[in-house]
Amino acid sequence: MQHRDHSSTAFTYTGFVLCFLAGPIGAAVSKIVAIDIGAPMCTPIGLAMLLLASPVLEEIVFRKGVHNYLHTRLSLQSNTRPLLTTANLVTALLFGLLHMFVYGSAMNILTAIPALMLGWIWEASGNRIAMPILLHSWFNLCLVLRSC
Repeated sequence: MQHRDHSSTAFTYTGFVLCFLAGPIGAAVSKIVAIDIGAPMCTPIGLAMLLLASPVLEEIVFRKGVHNYLHTRLSLQSNTRPLLTTANLVTALLFGLLHMFVYGSAMNILTAIPALMLGWIWEASGNRIAMPILLHSWFNLCLVLRSC
């Protein structure tokens, strides 16, 4: 059983709440910079993809796959955990680049910003995949409510 100190747990949950609040803010910013999810995503199948399938699949690939791989290769042995790790930064940039190329707009590179939050939550929660999946779904829901 892994020992967790209560101050670290409180910090993680405070961070989760702050990231949760970033969802509506990010949706508002996406409107200002003209990022739209597109009409096809506002269909029942599109909504299922945005709210369920994409968060689960993307978080498994990017957190359990890319982020975890990079973290094991790039981490320094230390008792302290930096706020932003190299693994998180590289993973977030890859996430943003993928969204940019898939959706055909350079503005989609901005998805790297919430990806940084998801990576931070992943690390701060002790690599519990449920937390970034829930936040990813929330971020997408905020975009849906703004766009559809």
